[in-house]
Amino acid sequence: MVGVPRSRGCQLCVKRKVKCDEARPACQNCQRYGASCPGYDRALKFVSEKHQIRQRRPKAATPQAVVPTPEKALAVRTAEGEEARERETRTAMLMCPSPDRGQFLGALLDRLRSSPSSDAVRLFAPWFTSATGLRAGENLALDSAVAALALHLVGKSNGDEYVVRQSRHIYGRSLGALQRLLDHPVSWRQSETLCATMALCLFELFAGTVNTDSWMKHASGVASLIQQRGSASYTDPWDRSMLRSFRPFIIMNAMFSDNECFLARPSWQRVLLEPDPALEGEPKRVSAMFDEYLAHLAKVPAVLHHALALREARARDVPVDPASVAALLRRATHLHGAFAGWFERRLRAYDEGPREVPSRDADSIFDTVLSYSSVWTGSLYMSFWATMLILHMCLGQCGRPVDATETVVGYARNICRSVEFVADDLLGPYRVGYPVRVAYEAADLRTQLWLLAKLARFRRFYAATDPAGFPEPGRNELLPGMTEVSSSSADGDASPSPPLSGIS
Repeated sequence: MVGVPRSRGCQLCVKRKVKCDEARPACQNCQRYGASCPGYDRALKFVSEKHQIRQRRPKAATPQAVVPTPEKALAVRTAEGEEARERETRTAMLMCPSPDRGQFLGALLDRLRSSPSSDAVRLFAPWFTSATGLRAGENLALDSAVAALALHLVGKSNGDEYVVRQSRHIYGRSLGALQRLLDHPVSWRQSETLCATMALCLFELFAGTVNTDSWMKHASGVASLIQQRGSASYTDPWDRSMLRSFRPFIIMNAMFSDNECFLARPSWQRVLLEPDPALEGEPKRVSAMFDEYLAHLAKVPAVLHHALALREARARDVPVDPASVAALLRRATHLHGAFAGWFERRLRAYDEGPREVPSRDADSIFDTVLSYSSVWTGSLYMSFWATMLILHMCLGQCGRPVDATETVVGYARNICRSVEFVADDLLGPYRVGYPVRVAYEAADLRTQLWLLAKLARFRRFYAATDPAGFPEPGRNELLPGMTEVSSSSADGDASPSPPLSGIS
């Protein structure tokens, strides 16, 4: 039944349970304390008693709030309490004395190695999967950073959101521990500090705690730390492994930030091309192939930076220096030839190339897609095509004719047709992130929409591929004025792909 409060004071006095003088328009209590008197209107309240009013006929079905029973509410609170306690236990384990922390981290990395993504992680970050190699238990910032990343990968791999939430909790703790090392006059140079910084950057790539670009701030910090340590600091196997595994992130950060990359400097080029003394036979050959590709790729951000500046100047009708255009043309032509030569000498000699197979994706806009001997080989093909797309744009800005139909459109289409195979696991979005970002801007509207739908699914595992970071569909900023890639089937395609070798 409906009841009305017995007190006649203002609502604030009633709430404070003090005597009200009921003065109008405002009581003396409210005036004395500088409060706005809410007045004397009575709010209705519902009091539950024995009698209940039953409806004559049932209403149309409407969504009703589900009120849990006391037992269910207790179960929910108990589960939340257990989760909080387990989270605190994990965190306390990481903050406890070194031997216990090292054992905990070792067990966690063992769990990661037994997860479905273990092989991919080993190739992705070889320095990351061994507790012995990481010197677990010796450095709080490193242990907590690696634990956060490992928990996130394990949680995502197994679809366990509880573990993912734990990873974010530990990530927050690790940031403070890392900052103390970076502020220390000696510790900032240590290998453990660099490794912790890299692990937190990788965490941001996958988790995106702030936004899709938050990893770039971490990558800039890693790049700055690597530079300040100097090129002579990477003779130790662990340091060398960290630098080699992080090269792509440094280059991509420079490219997407429209900056030149310090890895293009001669002293760093020597480090990048120095053979790994621990490798022999086929692993050494594969390593040399990747080393040469990344050494060339480190030079692309500078060429792209000047080409974009040239395009911007022309768009604003600003006069350009012919000597600067000629210099840019020489650099772009040299790089184009270097990549073409690398492709024939290294990649084509190592791998037979992709095969055309029927698509198994019900949502695919392609009848046939490209399959590779391995997902990492496929990623290298895709990255090569993306780089050639960028260089063709740079050459076009310098006035060199570009055959868009035979080459540019084909490169972009080959990238799109490779996504189904290369992106087929937890680290798939990482492997296709760079080439898909480039191909998107050379694609037609239908293909762009298809890519955005793919990226929306990838975002659940890899935050850096969030569609929010891509231009609006229908815009073509990378290759303006060129024929766009067609998404029609391979049979009778109006825009043919180049030969699968990648060279027209």
